[in-house]
Amino acid sequence: MRDQTVLLNAIDAFEKQFGCRLCLHDYTGRLPKDVLPTYHLNPFCTGLKKSNPRLDRVCYSFDRNDVQELLAQSPRPFLKHCPCGMAEAVFPIILEHRLLGCVFAGPYAPAEEVALTAPKLFQRPRNAARLPPVPEALEAFYAYGELISLEIARRVSLRPVLPSTEKETVQAFLDANFPQNKGLDDIAAILSLSPARASERIQKLFGRGFTALLRERRLEAAKQLLRYSCFKIETVALRCGFRSGEYFHRVFHRETGMSPKEYRAVHAPPEV
Repeated sequence: MRDQTVLLNAIDAFEKQFGCRLCLHDYTGRLPKDVLPTYHLNPFCTGLKKSNPRLDRVCYSFDRNDVQELLAQSPRPFLKHCPCGMAEAVFPIILEHRLLGCVFAGPYAPAEEVALTAPKLFQRPRNAARLPPVPEALEAFYAYGELISLEIARRVSLRPVLPSTEKETVQAFLDANFPQNKGLDDIAAILSLSPARASERIQKLFGRGFTALLRERRLEAAKQLLRYSCFKIETVALRCGFRSGEYFHRVFHRETGMSPKEYRAVHAPPEV
């Protein structure tokens, strides 16, 4: 728990010092899902994707394919231009000479010297002038970013590659499948139990049923999107596995005592 707090504090300090948001791209499924968002959740990027849904797919492809290809040649931090021409830093997460994923830091105003630029650039957004410049102290910027990526890699090394207990198996299933339309029958098959027996085991392991666990995991993801993105409430609902915005609103209000809109107003941090 203390290691978790130290890492979260380091991430918070990095974002404040260098005027950016950090996010995580997982290439192997082994990275922790409780330290950084797995989307570019800064208000600038999510605002662009809300107005141009194609960007989501284009950005994902660029960050997963082109960035990995460059890191295969030279696994070190670098600056890139995203498909909207904004600058972003990439910090590889490497364990035992294998690239597990990357920490991305940004966005920044376009820079003069970058190692990689998206092959297809969309029109530069009109509010790009509001973005901060790439930090002048680039050596310190890279060093601090590498320390965070090294700590994430260290955490991976301490965890088993595969779930070793029934409880870990259920948790891993929820983390991987909460946005999908999957339920008790699916986890029962993985546990090699009947649905009724699986329900009993989950109740004993967690002190609550599978439906409650799934709802909690979806709400956890929804809170993250509400805090760090400007996606519409309906979009947040669908991304997190709720069947409609109306149903999401009812569940969210029942569990938190406030509407998704109210939660966003209270908990969203100031724009970076």
